[in-house]
Amino acid sequence: MGASERAELLAEYRRAAAVFTETARGVPEAALDAPTEEGEDGVWSVRAHVHHAADVSLMGALRIRLALAGATLEYWRYDQAAYQRANRYERGVESSLALIAAAAESAAELLEHLPAEQWAAPLALPDGGTFTAADWVRNAARHLREHAGVIGGRPGERRRRSPPLGYD
Repeated sequence: MGASERAELLAEYRRAAAVFTETARGVPEAALDAPTEEGEDGVWSVRAHVHHAADVSLMGALRIRLALAGATLEYWRYDQAAYQRANRYERGVESSLALIAAAAESAAELLEHLPAEQWAAPLALPDGGTFTAADWVRNAARHLREHAGVIGGRPGERRRRSPPLGYD
């Protein structure tokens, strides 16, 4: 992958984070708790999508750092409804929107400094599989775009499942 392709991939990641935050900020406060869609784990509100995207962005930024340092990533399985309750998803969304922006910018900045060969280097998954930094960026951007689609009124965009890189 050439330098211009890497730059475009990171620009797309940054755009996805910006689109997500702009879309969420465009939802009136009174509509944050309106149901958006029903999934495997119940009905999610816009507020739940925002907090979920923030939590996943934070975990993803940590996971790519660990993977780049040679750690084998672990799959974290948990009950999403219990997680939402324990992490008070009823709270305001501004800090989560700021976290999404900061996590995306921090990860993108880190990846801008990776040598070209490290972009293609295999990073370990617990099942013996691998992924690359480019795979991680693509999945991070896709995850944010899908959730932005749901909160922006395009729920069908959320139906695809992510590869197991920390984004679901």
